[in-house]
Amino acid sequence: MKNRVFLTLSMLVAMVCASCQKGNNGIDGEGTISPYFFTGILNPTQLQIHPISLSGVEHNTTLQVTLTGKFYTPYNSNTHDEFETLARAIGDLPQKEGYVHATPADNLTISTSIEKVSIVAVSKYNDTHPEGSSLNDIATLSYSFFDPEFGKNVHSVSPETTRRDIRQTPKITDLSPIRHPALGFRQYTRLSKILEIEAFVMYLELTAPPSVPTQRISVLLQLGDGRELRGEVELNTATPSTLP
Repeated sequence: MKNRVFLTLSMLVAMVCASCQKGNNGIDGEGTISPYFFTGILNPTQLQIHPISLSGVEHNTTLQVTLTGKFYTPYNSNTHDEFETLARAIGDLPQKEGYVHATPADNLTISTSIEKVSIVAVSKYNDTHPEGSSLNDIATLSYSFFDPEFGKNVHSVSPETTRRDIRQTPKITDLSPIRHPALGFRQYTRLSKILEIEAFVMYLELTAPPSVPTQRISVLLQLGDGRELRGEVELNTATPSTLP
């Protein structure tokens, strides 16, 4: 049986460093050096949706979208060759001068772009959004992504100056394709010679309140390689202040 464990950054670094190739990195505090800008690439095969809460208050219309798949890094001899293939495919070409990373888990992205996000009310959400209708008009996204010009203007950067931008779109209908989205880790599964990772890629907020106590919502991501990933979640927003 696969052993699924909550992942912290230190655990990820330990797992990656366990198979690091000697001479390519400094794990004892001086950082790691790699010819590649990205230190890990996730090839997503599943999508999950998690309701989140902040400061002990449940935000039932705020969701965390995560992706799961095999994780490739240049520091692992079992995944190095596949990492190089994926890196080249997304424009991360090896640079002679190299990049300096604080840890082997600094710059993490996925193997393709996110071209489109669609949200659907699987069950009734409110009077203007019945079962089967799109919720894109009341949804906002927040996510981080890497500078698309990293290959031209971010050579030999220190960990403190690695560039990330954060964008929030007023509506999903205004979303431009997301190139090189940044990832944050939730958990992993140890396979025989590789890690399967679940990592969050974006947050989703529905700006209009529901009119029913329980809703089921579907999220669809259309990827740049032609694949589609879909996930569903059931929410219970039955509180005296939100029900009619």
